[in-house]
Amino acid sequence: MTGINLINRSNLECFPCQHQAEIIRLKGEYFQKMNDGGRANDAYSSVIGLSRNLSKGWISWGNYCDQVIPLFVIGIIHSLSRGLINVAACNRCFL
Repeated sequence: MTGINLINRSNLECFPCQHQAEIIRLKGEYFQKMNDGGRANDAYSSVIGLSRNLSKGWISWGNYCDQVIPLFVIGIIHSLSRGLINVAACNRCFL
């Protein structure tokens, strides 16, 4: 938690955009390690918005998505098998 506190206290406006993006990328990695996927995703998307050329930002976000998407799919399959999702209603939404 100390790393997040340090980043949150930093005045990012003092840094050029690419450095700001790297700092926010590190924040995303902290959130990811703390299993806070929503904040990690927000941080990674902010990184890309700040600096599209920061390859570490794209790699970090891609690695995050590689971890999250299988869990998301497993959750959907589990919900379908338990009847928690009405497939007919979903089909009407997409038609």
